[in-house]
Amino acid sequence: MVSRSSGLRKVNPRSVRLAFVAELQQQKTYEKPGRAQAINRELLEVPHWLAELNAKWEEQVRRLAALY
Repeated sequence: MVSRSSGLRKVNPRSVRLAFVAELQQQKTYEKPGRAQAINRELLEVPHWLAELNAKWEEQVRRLAALY
């Protein structure tokens, strides 16, 4: 499981989402108690994570543009 606070912030959120969706499609996911619910909770965070990263990206673009 990849968490935003795990230090793996260089991981692409879209890739994380695709990995979670793929895991939800596997039968073994449902054999582990609570795993599907944990994945769904993580999936709910992805849009917030993307918004946070986009805001940081836009701030860096503004800072870079101010240099020129």
